[in-house]
Amino acid sequence: MKKVWKGFAAAVSAVAIAATGFIGVNAANAATIELGNQTQGGEDFVATGRTFAVYQLMTGTVDATGKITDAKWGQNAKGHTAGTGVTQDEITALQNVQDGKTGASLGKALYDTYVDTTNPYAASLSGKLTDVPAGWYVIVETTDDLPNDTSKSLYMFAPIQADQDLVVTPKTVNGPDFIKKVQENTKDVETPNPTDSRVNTENKWNDIADYNIGDDVPFKLTATLPSNYADYTKYKLVFTDTRGTGFDQPKEIVVKAGASTLTENTHYTTAFDGQKMTVTIDDLKVDAFKNLGIDAGTNITVDYKMRLNDSAVIGGNGNPNTAELEYSSNPNVDSETDKSHTEYTKTFTYKIDGTKKQAGTENKLEGAKFVLQRKSDGKFQATTADSKTEWITIDGVTDSSTSANVAAAVQGTKVKISTSGADGKFGFTGLDYGEYKLWEIEAPANFTLPTTPFAVDVTSATDNMQNLGAINTADGLTSVGATINGTTISGEKTTGVINFSIDNSSTSALPSTGGMGTTMLYVAGGAIVLIAGIGMAVALRRRRA
Repeated sequence: MKKVWKGFAAAVSAVAIAATGFIGVNAANAATIELGNQTQGGEDFVATGRTFAVYQLMTGTVDATGKITDAKWGQNAKGHTAGTGVTQDEITALQNVQDGKTGASLGKALYDTYVDTTNPYAASLSGKLTDVPAGWYVIVETTDDLPNDTSKSLYMFAPIQADQDLVVTPKTVNGPDFIKKVQENTKDVETPNPTDSRVNTENKWNDIADYNIGDDVPFKLTATLPSNYADYTKYKLVFTDTRGTGFDQPKEIVVKAGASTLTENTHYTTAFDGQKMTVTIDDLKVDAFKNLGIDAGTNITVDYKMRLNDSAVIGGNGNPNTAELEYSSNPNVDSETDKSHTEYTKTFTYKIDGTKKQAGTENKLEGAKFVLQRKSDGKFQATTADSKTEWITIDGVTDSSTSANVAAAVQGTKVKISTSGADGKFGFTGLDYGEYKLWEIEAPANFTLPTTPFAVDVTSATDNMQNLGAINTADGLTSVGATINGTTISGEKTTGVINFSIDNSSTSALPSTGGMGTTMLYVAGGAIVLIAGIGMAVALRRRRA
């Protein structure tokens, strides 16, 4: 029987060592087991917060090749009494468990079939476990709350000699590499350092962007499958995106595995709950995915758009979005999942507040009417019937249009008209970085309408970073301002407001440009002339007398 057992032991040992992550042994005076500081793949392994249980499968005499003789069942052998010999029938049963299984499936089968977890040989492997009897052991990670972005080790199974110091290198890797990006529409963005092939900077994917209220803002979530993806028999992904109140519900959702577009309700499901959107892929290993070439390193992406709405924060801390990924984290147990770190993006928008004044004075002018046109596409800021901001095209407006042309064209449309009040104030909210035409379409009473628009160039400095670590006021917006008809103005970044004034100026004759002050001046002048004339007549009449 020993000869048969030795042959089987050698076969099982060779497969187990290759598949489960133990490395070589060093001579010592007594058998010990300890966790190493590297994984089987050679990455650094941080044992802090990780727990491992040691189960004794058999005891006996183990040689340097892993062969075992005089085998007796260990204290954690399921269905067997510790210390009893292993029979020929039991060896045959072990061979049947081994047949056709390699890697994770072998480790799982041995654990499921032969390990009783009720009373582990060592409930927690921390530091060095000493005075360990020679034999075969199974080591299982039992961490309840994994650190973010990590996964559990495969079941580890290997022999130990009486004079060995067994250093365990867990077979574990990080979970999927997860990122979230927002697509900037005008500015250049930073290249990731180190470079990341998933971030297309030519298409302006970034952690920070500026947009107009009313724009549909593109976002992308990417999960890159881990190097141990093949060790899993089931693999689940759940993308969760949490939007700020400045965004409407996601739309135009496209999910891909590599270059293949997935089908909703066949490959994934989508759900919405308050400010959260979840996209769930229940199992990437099922038949529906088999011909898509999915393996370690495949990018699973979720693209979608969200409208920046009228509740958006202006300047300041911007409009945040966060995302997390839930993923299969234990190749030994299908149902276990853990979560990634949190990814962040911010989207900024700004406001211009103008004051209409009489040229050369501080007199505020009431009743001036303005509309705002976006230069990039010629669209005008407008307000829908349900008071939402949008940008629309107005027929009849061209590059050669005058203020009078624009005034006529916007009549009866949804274009937003901002009218200066008694304090001269008017303004437009929710503006992107970029150029605009500010049209005055109606001048105050007794003032002349300018023929051409005022040139407004909204500027902002943002940290166009690729690694926004948190949502806080220290990250994001550095400054905001504008250049208006060639004059540079600084704005207030905490409010996102750019204050400026527009003077009424004209080359027309004084009567056509004056207001009531000018009219009163003429009335008073006429009265003086009249009185002077009467005085001269009276004086002349007296002289003749």
